[in-house]
Amino acid sequence: MRQILAKKSLYYRLMKVTLCLVFSLHAVAQAPVHVVTAITDDVFKTVQISGSVVADIDAQLSVQISGLVTRVEKRIGDKVLQGDVLISLDDTLAKHTLAVSKAHVDDMQIALDDAQRRLQELQQLQAKQSIAESTLRDLAANIEQRKANLQKATAQWQYDKEIVARHTIKAPFAGVIASRDVDPGEWVTPGKSTLQLVDLHHLWLDFSVPEIVLNNINNIGKLTIQRQYDDQPLPADVVSIIPVADTASRSVILRAKPSQSSDVYPGMAVNGTLSLTIDRRGVIVPRDAILRRTDGSKVIWTVKDVDGTTLAIENPVTIGQTMGDQVEILHGLSQGARVVVRGNESLSPNQSVNVVNDDV
Repeated sequence: MRQILAKKSLYYRLMKVTLCLVFSLHAVAQAPVHVVTAITDDVFKTVQISGSVVADIDAQLSVQISGLVTRVEKRIGDKVLQGDVLISLDDTLAKHTLAVSKAHVDDMQIALDDAQRRLQELQQLQAKQSIAESTLRDLAANIEQRKANLQKATAQWQYDKEIVARHTIKAPFAGVIASRDVDPGEWVTPGKSTLQLVDLHHLWLDFSVPEIVLNNINNIGKLTIQRQYDDQPLPADVVSIIPVADTASRSVILRAKPSQSSDVYPGMAVNGTLSLTIDRRGVIVPRDAILRRTDGSKVIWTVKDVDGTTLAIENPVTIGQTMGDQVEILHGLSQGARVVVRGNESLSPNQSVNVVNDDV
């Protein structure tokens, strides 16, 4: 009886192992894969570059006259518009001087008006009474003198108004306050920095690139940038290359303009990928399609329909240029091949596969 039970137990265990093997082989045979189509496209060389964001205008604001600071209207980080008041100086004495200048202008205007009135009266009486011509000429000359005096007084008044206006520092452009160097109660003089104002609306990307780029200046293609805190590539437009090499690094400056959607700010470090066209076309596949063997060789798995079954085919390949997430295939693959880009790590030659999304 024990022998019979032992044989039954062994039988059931063998059946379980067999079923597991069958299910396992079935799972291997139906390996899910994702495929794309190999295309022929322009081949380009990529150059990795690094740089930083710079503002088109970055100004250290200074006063035009000496004075005592009474108010600092903005704090570090405040955004300002063009014409906003930033710093006020004590203008008490300057306003008193302006009031004196205005009163002098008024006096000169009253005197001129009175002289012109008397000349008109004498000219009206000249026909009825005997008035010497010299008297009229003297009065006319006196009027011209008073006009000159009024012009001089007006110029002084305008000068004093400008002095009063210069006791206030206004934002010459819209931007953000980056630093502050003065506080109320300090005496400031022309040339001393008071505030740093940075324009945030007109930014550049300055990259240090090798001199070889100058030889390919007509072959520059697209430029993408990446910020340090994420891997999201962003487009940028190459504006110019400054053809003056740094003697220490033997590099030149490439200036680019970020796209409108780029969230960058002055001083930020950015990495860039610059494309240089090399005047040839080739078979292009995603980088994920390439598997590297321990011996250094590289293979790409493709799929092929045979008698209603989709099989995996191993293709040894030779790669060329790497272009971001795309790779050029020099030998071993043709245009239109259905290339496996996901699920290719554990495939076997002629294994049956299940194409999950056939991106062809």
